[in-house]
Amino acid sequence: MRTLVTAVCLFVLAWASPSRAQSTYGTLVGTVTDDTGAALPGVTVGVANVNTGVPRTIVSDGTGTYQAANLDAGRYASR
Repeated sequence: MRTLVTAVCLFVLAWASPSRAQSTYGTLVGTVTDDTGAALPGVTVGVANVNTGVPRTIVSDGTGTYQAANLDAGRYASR
């Protein structure tokens, strides 16, 4: 019986992985397109935290994609 308990404990420890704390940061990703759906590179996109008003400016890449990383948790408006 002791061997079984030891084996089970070793199995559980072997498969246990360290847990990570939840991040309080997020990323907003989008694509800028024209009326025909074509991507628009080089467009300046602004995002602002709705509660704090803190703005962030991003420029879309060659495929029209923009990414605002490391944003504090909250609601954001884009323009």
